[in-house]
Amino acid sequence: MSTEQLRDVTVRLDDIQGFFVDPDPSSDRYVSGMEELYRGVKVHTRVLTRPDKYQVTIALPVEKITDGLEEDISAKIKQYCQFKAEESHQNLLVLRHQGVDSVRVGVFVLVPCLVLGILCTWLSQSGINGVLQAVFLVVAVVFILSAGWVALWMPAEFFLYDTWPFQQDMRVYQQIADAHIVISER
Repeated sequence: MSTEQLRDVTVRLDDIQGFFVDPDPSSDRYVSGMEELYRGVKVHTRVLTRPDKYQVTIALPVEKITDGLEEDISAKIKQYCQFKAEESHQNLLVLRHQGVDSVRVGVFVLVPCLVLGILCTWLSQSGINGVLQAVFLVVAVVFILSAGWVALWMPAEFFLYDTWPFQQDMRVYQQIADAHIVISER
């Protein structure tokens, strides 16, 4: 027996055309039905948790409901979600390439910083004047090694955190594509 939760998202429209098209400026709506659905699913979607199952109810005036509308809009939603998920995937690939490039730059900066840090630390322990020892140690620790650490901060951020919005978008669109679509009367 499954304890999986089924979440319901309802989108109220005056016409099915408003599902993918931004509303007229004189309308009471501010976003398309798809954007409203996306926001309703995104609020419950996390990258590191199991995705929920959804039932999407599109509420329309009775005169706007036609035979086959449910199947037609379901197919269009799946197609749209596949496109948007692929778009997010492409953006994720671009970000990963940027991350790899930033690792190269970071290593290019880190290696000389480590060599200079080791050299300054060695000089500070070589038995020269006490003031020079302190200066070499401060230069090694505070400036050179800190610069190397900062050089690797951006690549770490690319790989650890910047990918999450794209992964979340892909998950949201997959959940919408897998959702059960129901057309109901308003």
